[in-house]
Amino acid sequence: MTNSTQPTFALQHIDDDAVRVTVSVEHGGVTTTFDATKGTGGWTFTPPTSWADGDYTLSVSVEDKAGNTSHSASLTVTVDTQIAINNIELVNDSGIPDDN
Repeated sequence: MTNSTQPTFALQHIDDDAVRVTVSVEHGGVTTTFDATKGTGGWTFTPPTSWADGDYTLSVSVEDKAGNTSHSASLTVTVDTQIAINNIELVNDSGIPDDN
């Protein structure tokens, strides 16, 4: 669970000979595939737009120089930016200023 609407994911244990890494994101019955970014610290993925609250299921595909592909197990991430306040109640106040 995260309260970030654009979380960054560090994609670990990817072989050095990987030439393309993609992340498939399923939300609300729709799956969209994005290219991951290779930096000095390895591969990362940050959604290009903010995500609304809800569940997102991610899976990673890796392609090497020879064209072989490998797929990860899926990971479900919940975005929750709302605070739950069930009940707020003032107790022992008549509502008249300076009545205490």
